[in-house]
Amino acid sequence: MDFVVRKADLIDLPEVMRVIREAAVPIASPDWFSVPDEKYMEAQLRGEGFILAAETPEGVIAGIFEVDFPGMGEDNLGRDVGLFEEQLPKVAHMDLAAVVPGYRGNKLHSKLLAEAEKEVTALGYRHLLCTVHPDNCYSLSNFVGLGYSVAATSLKYGGRLRHILYKSNGPILAALHYPGLDEFLLSLPGAQKDYKAEWQWLRYQVGSKLFVALCTPGLEHGRHGGRTMLILKCDPMLAELYREQYEDVVPGFYSDKRNWNSVYLDAGLPADLVFIMCRHAYERTLSKLPKKVQREIQG
Repeated sequence: MDFVVRKADLIDLPEVMRVIREAAVPIASPDWFSVPDEKYMEAQLRGEGFILAAETPEGVIAGIFEVDFPGMGEDNLGRDVGLFEEQLPKVAHMDLAAVVPGYRGNKLHSKLLAEAEKEVTALGYRHLLCTVHPDNCYSLSNFVGLGYSVAATSLKYGGRLRHILYKSNGPILAALHYPGLDEFLLSLPGAQKDYKAEWQWLRYQVGSKLFVALCTPGLEHGRHGGRTMLILKCDPMLAELYREQYEDVVPGFYSDKRNWNSVYLDAGLPADLVFIMCRHAYERTLSKLPKKVQREIQG
C-alpha cells in the first residue's frame, strides 16, 4: 500500500491520539510503550517538536512519528549519554512511533523515521536520540537498521527500563554543507584515499603521507563526541589564527596540535574556506616530500 507522509497540524490532534491509543492496545507488555497525554502532543504540534503522519490513499492516518526538541531541559537524553552542555541544544529526540495494528507490516516505522531524520537535518540538529525497551526487538531492529546504537541503559519515564540509542547526524550534515568535498580532495595531483578501520578514519594521502582525514569520533571522546570533522595539516601560525577566528576550528584530534587542526563539518563553516584549508593541507604535505617524488606527482 502507498502512503503519503506529511507534517501533522493541530487539526489532526484527535486522529493522532486515536492512532496512539490503537497502537498501544496489542503491545506485548505495557512497559514497552509510554503513552503521552494530549497536552504533550499538542505542544509538539505547536512547535516544541513536530509530528509526521502517514496517510492512506483514502486519507486515513495509519501511523505517526513524533519528534521533540528538548533544548536545555533536564529530560534531554544527551545528558544520559555524556554529551557536553553546549551540544544539548542540538539534540533531537526521535521520540515516538505509533502504527495502527491493521497497517503493520508496511515498514511504516522505518519510513516515518527516515522522513523525520530529513526534517531534523534541514533544521541543523546534530545528535539524534531515542529510547526503546530492551525487549522491544521490533523497534530496536528498526532503529539499529538506520544506524542507531545503544549508548546507555537506564530507568526512564517513572522507573521503566530503557535502552538509550544514539546516532550522529554529523555525516549527513557534512555532506549537505560540503557537496563535492571528496571529489575535490581526490582531484589534487597524486591524492589517494583509504579507510583506517581501527580508527574509523577516511584518510587522504599524497606520496603516502596523510594531509586530511575525515571522521566522526564516538561519544567516549568528550567534546568531540558525535561531531563529524576534518583533520587537516596546517602551518602552525595559520593554525592558531584559524582557531582564534572560528569557533568550529579546534586543535587537531588525535594528532600533533601544533601542525594539525580539526574542523567541525556539522556546523556550517563557509565551504570556500574549508576547501582552501584542504588545498593548503595538501600543498604543505606535498612540499615536505622528496623533490624527486614531488616532480613525479606534479608530472
